[in-house]
Amino acid sequence: MGIKGTGIIVWVDDATAKTKNATLTWTKTGYKPNPERQGPLVPNSLWGSFVDVRSIQSLMDRSTSSLSSSTNLWVSGIADFLHEDQKGNQRSYRHSSAGYALGGGFFTASENFFNFAFCQLFGYDKDHLVAKNHTHVYAGAMSYRHLGESKTLAKILSGNSDSLPFVFNARFAYGHTDNNMTTKYTGYSPVKGSWGNDAFGIECGGAIPVVASGRRSWVDTHTPFLNLEMIYAHQNDFKENGTEGRSFQSEDLFNLAVPVGIKFEKFSDKPTYDLSIAYVPDVIRNDPGCTTTLMVSGDSWSTCGTSLSRQALLVRAGNHHAFASNFEVFSQFEVELRGSSRSYAIDLGGRFGF
Repeated sequence: MGIKGTGIIVWVDDATAKTKNATLTWTKTGYKPNPERQGPLVPNSLWGSFVDVRSIQSLMDRSTSSLSSSTNLWVSGIADFLHEDQKGNQRSYRHSSAGYALGGGFFTASENFFNFAFCQLFGYDKDHLVAKNHTHVYAGAMSYRHLGESKTLAKILSGNSDSLPFVFNARFAYGHTDNNMTTKYTGYSPVKGSWGNDAFGIECGGAIPVVASGRRSWVDTHTPFLNLEMIYAHQNDFKENGTEGRSFQSEDLFNLAVPVGIKFEKFSDKPTYDLSIAYVPDVIRNDPGCTTTLMVSGDSWSTCGTSLSRQALLVRAGNHHAFASNFEVFSQFEVELRGSSRSYAIDLGGRFGF
């Protein structure tokens, strides 16, 4: 660990003294920090922002009203968790956050539903070595859903001229994260650093609900769906305090995924249940990474964040329970499994219609 370089020894004959003189030329080629100085928790914080924004988008889908009232207000608790295993030189990473969301929505006469929400999350990151990060997230989100029928889809999928029902969804979420990281070195004084992350999420897609045939079917509808999901996160540059402080350049995370799957639903007088299973390939990815500098010496190195597997299995289960014509409770549990990581999200809320 430390300065890296190459040395060249040149021997020169001294005719007078009948000896040879050696000259050593040292060329610095880089700097390899010890593991405590590397700082991967900073670029990995963008994965925390990624998970937070995606959890909010999932909540916006769940909070879409199933009440008959045209306008509603809702409140929900929200929590998410991400763990990435150690892979080679990439350190393990863990993120968790929890908070609340306040929202409201309304239907229009043309079968459109608009939903809006404000969210606040409090989180915690760690790299299982010397760094810990506390996060505070402020987020806003909106979603749009249209229920319609299409003869074109009916001709393409079934070959007849009857209209086929379809659902179009679009969601947008933005979150700002305040990060406060403390690094407790074993041989130096602790250092602290603060910075901000900004994350945007856009998702749109379609689904075709199909009513199950037969009275003994264990589901009432099964709905194939296809979505396009884009999340972009940016980390601002910053400097730590103290003589052992580092400076981190800004960096970005970009991920474009195409979830494809099917949703099963079961209806009864008061509760409804659903289960979704999806395959999620990340078709375009820019993993986070930045240049880090030890300010006391000016030595720099590249700090790389972890790289999640680019294929995932997503399973989501939820329900709505109507206690009255204008009041219901909803809940949701979601798990995403990748090659070396796993993430979870849970929501529990209530909605009042008027």
